[in-house]
Amino acid sequence: MIPYIKLWALSKLKSTSSRIQGESMTRLHRSRLYANPSSRIVVMVKYCGYLVSDSWLHQRALDVGYPPAKTAEDSREIIRLASRDVMAATGVLTYTRFRLVKTPKGKYFWCIAFACDDPCAAGERLATHAPPEARYKALKEALGKDGPPHWYRAI
Repeated sequence: MIPYIKLWALSKLKSTSSRIQGESMTRLHRSRLYANPSSRIVVMVKYCGYLVSDSWLHQRALDVGYPPAKTAEDSREIIRLASRDVMAATGVLTYTRFRLVKTPKGKYFWCIAFACDDPCAAGERLATHAPPEARYKALKEALGKDGPPHWYRAI
């Protein structure tokens, strides 16, 4: 009876290890495409949208009636609330995302993004091309920007 149990346990161990190996190979394959430093393939995701500074968002929050931030956590919450407020007020909330991006000069800003160039970011539910002007005109006016949205590298 004992050899049968050992055989059964061994077969379970082999099937589990192959399943785990298969999962890790899938993860390895994904990481190779995006983040494996030994790989030469690097995918830089970019977002198309308008840059918004922390100070502009804090001022927007004060204008709307939110209290000033006292802690770093309050500051993050106010930035999130102010961004949602401006996106909702301009009618772009349903088809934009609020993302942190890096400019070509190396500075970090928040971006109200209309599009994403990563085909694997299906969960983002963003377009893959820049939108027509009619979709972003109200946001452009609210932010005081001239010109169309630009592409920025994601962080």
